[in-house]
Amino acid sequence: MINPLYVDVEHEFSGYIEDREGESSFGSAWPDSLKIFDRSEWRDRARELEKAGFDATTYLRPYNNQHPESSCVYNAAEVCMRYIRNRTLGNKYEMKCSPMSGYCRVTSRRHSGSTMWGALEQLSDIGLLPESSSEYSEPGLKLLHRRAKAMCRHTFHQNTPFVRQRELPEGYRDTAKHFRVHEWIRLDNEEQFASALLAPYPICYGRNGHSIAAVQLDFDGREPYAKYLDSYGASKGDGGYLWDSRRKWNTGGAWACRSVVIPDDPRLPCGSDGLTQVIQSDLWV
Repeated sequence: MINPLYVDVEHEFSGYIEDREGESSFGSAWPDSLKIFDRSEWRDRARELEKAGFDATTYLRPYNNQHPESSCVYNAAEVCMRYIRNRTLGNKYEMKCSPMSGYCRVTSRRHSGSTMWGALEQLSDIGLLPESSSEYSEPGLKLLHRRAKAMCRHTFHQNTPFVRQRELPEGYRDTAKHFRVHEWIRLDNEEQFASALLAPYPICYGRNGHSIAAVQLDFDGREPYAKYLDSYGASKGDGGYLWDSRRKWNTGGAWACRSVVIPDDPRLPCGSDGLTQVIQSDLWV
């Protein structure tokens, strides 16, 4: 049973703004090679994933806390990228990225917000910087920050304080290019939204002024719910996770992350740009 207190939660304005006219057609349409699940199949497919031991929480911890920044879109996009990366490489090679390293490139004001497609363009073209410092100390972040500092030439802080693009380190794109979204899918209807979660691919979408990362399709009785990781730390909902009913699903500016840039050697997260002298350290243990 899903706690009704964690369903369709209304959020204070957090930085999602509607895409401009025409932007909803941006991105790669649903490929013919990928199955669209009929509504009658949704629950059975969700059960198959559950029996197989699949649970998005295996690959994601609620590290992001955007307060007081309006950087929710980049927090959701970072979660989608981290989720696919962790599932591909395993949590042993987890490298968390900084939402602020993307948000500060598209705005000069803390509360101006951003769009789904704007974030996708940034993450697929330039990428994000690994995170090495944060005002918030969620469990597990200390090790990830040590990894970032040791393995990457450029790092950045999580969400706060808000900074402008000029604060990014010189040459940061040389590192950010290794932390990019590679393949994505534009979601145009409810069937595609559910089918992406059943593939399973995480979804970056927005509703009611807030952007969130849907990571799993759950059922309560016969009703489907999109389980999402919010960007206000572990104290929100059930350990950072909440659920949206179908009436809250938004396909007007939603995209699913299908693959991300992966290093040839996961011990070198920046490829040949990594700091090779620390390959044999204990940072990946």
